[in-house]
Amino acid sequence: MAARRILQVSARAFVSPVAGGSSAARSGGNPVTIFSPSPSTKLTPEFRSRLAQTCAWESVVVEPCQEDSIVSQFSFFMPSGEEVSFCAHAAIGACSFLANETAVMSVDGSPP
Repeated sequence: MAARRILQVSARAFVSPVAGGSSAARSGGNPVTIFSPSPSTKLTPEFRSRLAQTCAWESVVVEPCQEDSIVSQFSFFMPSGEEVSFCAHAAIGACSFLANETAVMSVDGSPP
């Protein structure tokens, strides 16, 4: 069985600058974990649920675009592993991740 390659990113959606702080100072925000498997990695629903159970907050799995589509598939999960129909801050985190995907590097230093 081939090894699975999944990029895990922890982020915060709806982050506000700290008043009077430096431009890098941020506060607030809803935590979200984004899982992004490589295009060759296929995840079963059970495995996606197990990934979600490793998080202390909501998560989203961003499945790569298929050959016949330009749209990524989002799957939203509660920390219990239950899949839910939508999670606003996870969707925003996933969209932000996709917008910045070219700047993100995986743990081993190779592009996602």
